[in-house]
Amino acid sequence: MYHDPPPRHKKESNEDAPPVTNAMLKQTLDELNETLQRLCIALGIPESYTRKKMLRRSLLAGIARGLGSAIGFTILGAILISLLAYLANKNLPIIGEFLARLMQMIQVYTPK
Repeated sequence: MYHDPPPRHKKESNEDAPPVTNAMLKQTLDELNETLQRLCIALGIPESYTRKKMLRRSLLAGIARGLGSAIGFTILGAILISLLAYLANKNLPIIGEFLARLMQMIQVYTPK
């Protein structure tokens, strides 16, 4: 089903608006600058940071997060495998059989 587009409003002419002066532009830019400075302070961004410094800091933070995640996952995986091996050696009836099969599958598919 086709719908008619909404009616277009006529553009208001700027003839009634007062002319823009350099003083008005300067005041507007000063207000904008002040607002941006307050925003940077609220976000904890030092004023001395340039775009290059911000990019470098973000890149290093991303690398650190990635390495931390990889190392943490490796440590947790090692702990989990050690725990499974310990439980398999305890010869628990149901869990021991499952873990023994799991450990065999891991050993088969582990490259030597």
